[in-house]
Amino acid sequence: MERHGVLNRTSDTQPKHTYNKMSFWQHKHPNIPTSFLKDLKEPESLHEAEVQATVHQQVEKDFSFHVELVNAELKMFENESGNFQDVDREEVDELLAKKMKHLSSQRWHHSAHNAYWYWGVQQKERLLSASKA
Repeated sequence: MERHGVLNRTSDTQPKHTYNKMSFWQHKHPNIPTSFLKDLKEPESLHEAEVQATVHQQVEKDFSFHVELVNAELKMFENESGNFQDVDREEVDELLAKKMKHLSSQRWHHSAHNAYWYWGVQQKERLLSASKA
């Protein structure tokens, strides 16, 4: 389900929808690959860019909480020397895999936030220049 251009993400961090556009944004962040943008809808207004940037920033923060929770769970399996000895290694491996998925999702949303933020900044600058002309 897609709301306001936000992708409904699955736990494997892959978007459920890829936009058919050629990933060409009017204002493309210089450090974000064009291939990344195929999973994002280019905003149609400054307001939409600001909303999308905020939404992705909030989701990124939520994933950081998930990572903290997994770290706390992992801490319960550590012995006094900080090793995972004499514990259910399968459960520890599952937690480590979960942490990697959360970190990957956090990074994806961080990049999405940056893409929308940059688009908004560039659009504001374009609008200001046009109003002065």
